[in-house]
Amino acid sequence: MVLGALVATLVSLVGLLRVRPSETPTVEQVLPPEVLSEARRADRAFGDAGDFVVVVLRHRDAEQAEAGLRRTEAAVAQLEGVSRTWSIQTRPRLGLEDSALHLRQGGDGSSQLDRFLRPTPTTHLVLAALTPATTTLTGARRFSSALGEVLAHERLNGASAHATGSPLLRVATWDAARGDAVRIVPVLVTVSLAVPWLFFRTLAAALLPLVLGALSTALTFALHRAFVGAMSPWLLVLLPIVWSVATMDAMHLFERARAHVGRGAAPSPSEVGAALASSRRELLLPCGLTALTTAASLAAIAAPGGPALFRSVGVWGAVGALIAYALTFTLGGSLLRLLGVGSAGPPAFTGGARFLASVSARHPRRTLGIWGLLALGALLAAFQLRIQSLYPHVFSSSDTTGSREELAAITEATGSDLVPLDIQLEATTERGRSPTRLLMATVSLHQYLHSLPETRLVLSAGTLVAEWLATDPDASRRLAQSSVTSSELMGKAEVLSDPRVAAWLRPDLGAARTLVLMSPMSHQRRSEVFAWVEHFGQTMLEQHRLRLGGPAFLYHAAEREGVRGVEQSIALELVLLTLTFALTLRSARMVGIAVVVNLTPVAVLIGAMAALKIPWSLGLLGVPVIVLGLAIDDTVHLTWQLRGGAVSARGAGVLQALRRHAGAVLSTAALLAGSLGSLALSGFRVNQQLGLLLPLGLALAVAAELTLLPALAELRIRKRRSARPSP
Repeated sequence: MVLGALVATLVSLVGLLRVRPSETPTVEQVLPPEVLSEARRADRAFGDAGDFVVVVLRHRDAEQAEAGLRRTEAAVAQLEGVSRTWSIQTRPRLGLEDSALHLRQGGDGSSQLDRFLRPTPTTHLVLAALTPATTTLTGARRFSSALGEVLAHERLNGASAHATGSPLLRVATWDAARGDAVRIVPVLVTVSLAVPWLFFRTLAAALLPLVLGALSTALTFALHRAFVGAMSPWLLVLLPIVWSVATMDAMHLFERARAHVGRGAAPSPSEVGAALASSRRELLLPCGLTALTTAASLAAIAAPGGPALFRSVGVWGAVGALIAYALTFTLGGSLLRLLGVGSAGPPAFTGGARFLASVSARHPRRTLGIWGLLALGALLAAFQLRIQSLYPHVFSSSDTTGSREELAAITEATGSDLVPLDIQLEATTERGRSPTRLLMATVSLHQYLHSLPETRLVLSAGTLVAEWLATDPDASRRLAQSSVTSSELMGKAEVLSDPRVAAWLRPDLGAARTLVLMSPMSHQRRSEVFAWVEHFGQTMLEQHRLRLGGPAFLYHAAEREGVRGVEQSIALELVLLTLTFALTLRSARMVGIAVVVNLTPVAVLIGAMAALKIPWSLGLLGVPVIVLGLAIDDTVHLTWQLRGGAVSARGAGVLQALRRHAGAVLSTAALLAGSLGSLALSGFRVNQQLGLLLPLGLALAVAAELTLLPALAELRIRKRRSARPSP
């Protein structure tokens, strides 16, 4: 059995390096189905996937730029998965020909292009609307490869060519995720071997967490594949989380077994067996409670109403925690019988922890004052935190795929966040379905969107008419000299039959479409802008309604759902935290102490985010819940013997518990911090931030357990003493 476990560990380590990707579009893994269905009504009406690719070309001179634009647009239009293309270039005056929309740089705000593209006649842009064929990972790879050949050909002609869009980002994401696993697994192995060895100096202490961590993680991923299928790249965050959770009970089991063996000569097999039996009886209940609490804490992320991606992380993180507990108390004993536990001795680095706890117990008010100041400062700093969307700039500075450089180049050229907002204008009355009224409503929407300071580009049937009327001297003169109104001009057959107008206007369906590119915004500002746009539709377009869609709206909706889900998760976590300590301590005051000890480090962590200028993003919203779920483990072990309030003077109960469990508490904290810190090697910005914040949160939690817990326990003892009547 033990030999099989060791072989399975090696197989698991190899298997963790190979993760099969999911074909499901990433946005469908993030958003609730009802939100996704509503946002994609426009896609069904216009026959594409609601995704777009943006290509920016820069040439040395205007003549090369003109030829390169036509060559690139023609090549992109022929790619599988492209439904239609539009090209934009700057020229001294307006011209409408083929599918190109040639706009001028007026410099006086008369043209929308004054805020889009840097003012150079050699910078051009091609927009391509995509079909559903590009939404799967296989289709995205095929499209990205074909587009890469087009760009490479243009670069051979001396152009600077860059592109971005959902298919390209999806392929780059999986390439980065595959590299993440290769970088993270060796770190997990190294941490699992090195940290226990430094604390306990035995081979058994080093191998036990390695075996249990690898087996628990591999089994969790195997079950996910069997019941769900292929994985999203974002679920790779489970790799260090499940691995680190599996090491916690392993270190407590080893420490208790070695303590039961006692000092002296190497223990005999019978002594090891007796020590393991005693350790199992002693730890089965508290470790079971912490395993259930950790599993429930992770499952709280999967609260109804949150994103599907959060539910996957929460549910499978909970499954991994329970698997780790089961393996620890079935396989762990057999492994330790084979490997031995060595003679007992004080673990390294624990003397300083006990000294710190003793000092905190002797000076409880000073300790409480320090933590109070930290928490107060953190709460004040937390008001400065804002939610920021990382999409599409999801890659870290160490990313080697070139995606970050591509995005930076296009952002610099356009001043846009590169996330298209797709707005469908839908008629609500039969009169509103008329082509003229649809076009008039589209022009009104175009003019309103162009008035927003964040708008960089608006494309629609109304754009063609509005730019024509605003910038073509001949059109303006003819309109001024005739009795034809602008609305009548819009309704003329020559305008409505223009193929460029037909791509944006569907009178047969009573629908029109508008595409918007905006400058980068915070989550709060984007919420305001989207609310303004919806309000404009409700108040100014009486016969039409607006439906928002496209990547800008979908990922904003994902962030909104994430905020809502995390709010529910934190509420559930607080209930769970209180219930756990109520079952453990059976004392209202001690429950309050334990809750404060766990919440204070989280508050300080949020303040640290503000100090480090790390904004909230969708991937970071679950950090408080994860830190609480992991930190509660050691608090339960340190307070387990305080059940029923049976503590002696000067908080000796806490100090005694610390002497018994200091090695396990510190080693598990170091294992958790090191394992979760491996995320800092990720190619994704959010994972790099998790690799910093999660270890920092756990370090703060350990500091609170070593200082705040003894101080609060001592204050409680003093209060009880002062309340006793004098003899």
